[in-house]
Amino acid sequence: MKGKIRAGVLAGILSITLATPLQAHAYQEPTDYVHMKTSNMIVYSAYGAKINASEKGDTFSIKATIVNNRQPLEIEIFKNGQDGILKQVAKKGVMEPVAYRDLGDRVVAIIHNSAELKFVNPQPIYFRDIDNSEYSTYISTLAERGIVQGRTADHFGVNDSLTRAQFSALLARAFSFQPVQATQFKDIDAKKSWYGAMLVHYIL
Repeated sequence: MKGKIRAGVLAGILSITLATPLQAHAYQEPTDYVHMKTSNMIVYSAYGAKINASEKGDTFSIKATIVNNRQPLEIEIFKNGQDGILKQVAKKGVMEPVAYRDLGDRVVAIIHNSAELKFVNPQPIYFRDIDNSEYSTYISTLAERGIVQGRTADHFGVNDSLTRAQFSALLARAFSFQPVQATQFKDIDAKKSWYGAMLVHYIL
């Protein structure tokens, strides 16, 4: 359909983007480069954020006062035998996606606020309708990270189209954008799961 993005194609583009080192070309030049180290983690800020980083068990905690919330923190975590998918703890028992790239012995995550990160091992995901898709690997990777979901447990909907609301939610999850409060648009339902992400989309 003209003017609409297919879910499979978008998943491929997003997955390639996440696998490529993220560069802040749209941001101002670094003005105050700082970092903090723990046993298995290094937290970087190019803009003078006040950083407090710590590790407790399998949880990596980052508390930061960010000078400008459009300037992200870069978190380098060495695996040292840990495996699984890196997620951020939203609240007790609830895990959310975090933007990161896997470099083999370590991962490099991008966050825009304080966060608690940990590796988790989600249940295997298999979508029956992606076997013949050139984007099958990308779709599986994004599904494991919790960035995309299927129509059902075993059906992704590879040729389905996305609405603007769904696309906004997808971007927010993929790049760890934080939902913010703003004037509600008349056509947005605040009760919907993608409401916060939609606000992020319009503010960017």
